Amino acid sequence: MLSDVSLLTTPAVLPPVNLRSSSSSQFTYTRSYIDRRPDGVFVRIPAFVPADFRGFIDEVFNSGACFSELNYTFFHSLLYDDDWLALMHTTTAEVRIASGFAAFPPQRQALYRGVRILEEGASAEYLFEPVYLETDNQDTVSGISVAVDSAIKTDASVPEKLDFDEFIAAMWLKQVRFGLLEQVIRQAIEKEVSSRITIASCLRKTDSQDASVVEVSTNLHRDNAPAMMENGKIDLGTFKNRFSQVQTGTKLLKKIPRKLGKPGYRITGIVIEPDMPKDIDLHKMTAAGTKVEQAIDAEYIVATMDGFLNLNKQSGQISVTEKLENRTGINIKSTGNLALDVDEFIEHGEVQEGRILKGKSMTFLSDVFGKIMSQGGHIAIKKNLSGGHAESIGGNIKINGRVLSSTVLAREGTVDIGYCENSLIIGRQVQIENAVNCKIISNQMTLGMVEGCTIAGESIKLAFSNERKGKENLITAIIPGYPEMVEQINRLTNTITNILSKIELKQQEIAAINCSKEFMIYLSLNKKISEGAIHLAAEQKDNWKKMMEKHASNVSKISALNMEMENLALAREKLENELVAITNRYQEMRRRVSCNIKAITGYTILQTMESVNGMSLFDRMGEEEIRVILHRADNNKQRVFCSQSGTLEWQLVS
Repeated sequence: MLSDVSLLTTPAVLPPVNLRSSSSSQFTYTRSYIDRRPDGVFVRIPAFVPADFRGFIDEVFNSGACFSELNYTFFHSLLYDDDWLALMHTTTAEVRIASGFAAFPPQRQALYRGVRILEEGASAEYLFEPVYLETDNQDTVSGISVAVDSAIKTDASVPEKLDFDEFIAAMWLKQVRFGLLEQVIRQAIEKEVSSRITIASCLRKTDSQDASVVEVSTNLHRDNAPAMMENGKIDLGTFKNRFSQVQTGTKLLKKIPRKLGKPGYRITGIVIEPDMPKDIDLHKMTAAGTKVEQAIDAEYIVATMDGFLNLNKQSGQISVTEKLENRTGINIKSTGNLALDVDEFIEHGEVQEGRILKGKSMTFLSDVFGKIMSQGGHIAIKKNLSGGHAESIGGNIKINGRVLSSTVLAREGTVDIGYCENSLIIGRQVQIENAVNCKIISNQMTLGMVEGCTIAGESIKLAFSNERKGKENLITAIIPGYPEMVEQINRLTNTITNILSKIELKQQEIAAINCSKEFMIYLSLNKKISEGAIHLAAEQKDNWKKMMEKHASNVSKISALNMEMENLALAREKLENELVAITNRYQEMRRRVSCNIKAITGYTILQTMESVNGMSLFDRMGEEEIRVILHRADNNKQRVFCSQSGTLEWQLVS
């Protein structure tokens, strides 16, 4: 009984109980990619199934086991690092993740406290502190059970230490499965101090990259540096290259494909999917003159024609066109002065005062205050020309709006204007609905209401003529001299006269030959013999032959003279026809000089003016010089009409 008392009064000193001493052979897990060998647990990379690996881990940890000597880096990478796994497929056949499996019984699991998960899985904190293993009074020592009376039964707490392999399993069961900080955890376990430590961090998703386009042609860039003039000086008012030109096949834009960001992971192992990046459809960006081309490296927008590059900011489309279109206006800030080598130009903005624009066919959709010059093209201004200058060499000009204090020149073309005031208008043909205090010079003009204007032309038609603040309409009908035509008429007349003189001289030569009585007898006999009226005897034939030989030279000479006169007559006839035609044309052109006014309601003067060169008289004159020459009284002018009312129909009598 003494032994029993001693057992009751003095607790037995028992050896520590090793709860992990179970043989790892009792844990059997079957996977095609798991190779369990005496030297460790291996994962065969070629056969590895990532989607199944998580289930395998669940099976191990839920069965009351854990890995021993776990290689956490490989373990974590197999679960979450696709890039690392892809690299392993190319470099190795297997990786060792642990030395084996070990028991993780409930008593040990109870050592691992709850974990605090922060910010919906952004991180996790764990309170490290000393731990104790709770044991009963019934222990097993060398296989012998020691019974203690339940009435005096007591619990004993044995100090214990955490284990990293168990910690990983415990955290897995507590839903902390990603981003465990191995070194931090090992140090905390080793130091056995009480502290709250962050043990896991999530992996943030990386940003996705939206698809984009980049320029691949240096020609797309404008050069706003000042232009260099021919004399070597810099023109501060002109940019070096304002508009970009490209050739067929030029790659303009390259598509950079969208790139999906890498997923992140919450510490619970839940995937944080990256945002879906936006894509770009290059086909929607193409317009006239461009197309999408798939190259080996990327998609490109390429030019399908030679021309000017145009980017529409509103529609986001890029185009290449033969015509150039600009939306910023012509001003010192955005364009400077321009000299365009393009068949057609369209400007949406205003042309600033003082700006100079040279080109071919040009259309302006806003007001023009500067100087527009076209070489061989047409000018169209949809709004107003104010204080500006529009000139087309070899083309036409049409202005829908008002022309105010401006100059419009189309000496070889047509000018069409709605309303003009205080302006100079010159054109081969001019059409104006309403003109006030203007100077209008044209071969042929059709005008509506004209008030206080100075007009000069050949064919002049006015609907209404009126004064303007006491200033009359002065109309000058230009009578052209047509010197080329007069010279041609005189030349033809002189040539015809010379031909007539030559014909007369040849007729005189023939008459002189015919004056010989002996030759006249020969001609008479020759005619009768040829007609058979006279028949020669045998003895007469020799004499006739001698006579023929005697007069043969005169016969030949007369024949030649007659042939020359026939040629001269044909030449005279041809020249006379030309003379008639040119004379008729000359008279018809002079008859064009006319002036018709349907209604005169104010002081109106019509005068004629002789001009050897016709309307070209005004080609090199400025506005003031034109005013002076038309208003000056001289012997070259003649007043033919002056009235304040009525109508007028006048035509030059040729």
